[in-house]
Amino acid sequence: MLPVWKRRLRRTAMILGTLSALVVALILIADTGWIKRRLIGMADRKLRADYGLSLEVGRSRLRLAGLSVSLHDVRVQAVGEGPLPVRSFTAAEISLDLAWAGLVRGPFHVQDLRVVRPRIEIAAREKTRPRVPAVGASEEPRAVRKPFSFRIDRFALLEGEAVVEGRARSFTADFRAIELSLGYRSEDKDQRGTLSSGEGRVGLFGSEILIAGVESAFELDDDRIVVNRFVI
Repeated sequence: MLPVWKRRLRRTAMILGTLSALVVALILIADTGWIKRRLIGMADRKLRADYGLSLEVGRSRLRLAGLSVSLHDVRVQAVGEGPLPVRSFTAAEISLDLAWAGLVRGPFHVQDLRVVRPRIEIAAREKTRPRVPAVGASEEPRAVRKPFSFRIDRFALLEGEAVVEGRARSFTADFRAIELSLGYRSEDKDQRGTLSSGEGRVGLFGSEILIAGVESAFELDDDRIVVNRFVI
């Protein structure tokens, strides 16, 4: 009969071996067509339900070992009424590299985000009056939203084009150290947030603007955004 310490060692080795096999299996199946179709389908349903937008992706690649995703021939199209004034959005490629530490400890950490040849068409909207609840009507209680924050080490947008009221404008962007944080305020039922970035550059209509940094503070709820501070 084996000593107790040897049995425990063998049991530990079996557990570690099983976990290693599961990790390898996940890495191998993560880039399969079925997994990718399920993930894209989930994103499409979420966009349709929340924003009235549909999502189509031509080709995609998911590398679990490196936590990287690349989407090719991305198309987002308005299919109904939604809160965003977006008619359509297309991109030749969207690539994303995540950091493992951000998934384990937080906050959400993107090492690199690149968007190639995006084209967005924005619909002009008429001004509408703010909604006023009827007398005696009570609003449904909103779920308390957890604080959220993320960081992007580098964001690059290449060969972009925006179409507003039929007029096309070209733009590019390259920024470092983008950080966003949101915190829920129960007394006002809204979110208070900050957005900042390190150095970057923006290209507009063929001209380039160098930026040392950006800092902003804002408040938002389901109907409005209030910018309290914006410094470039």
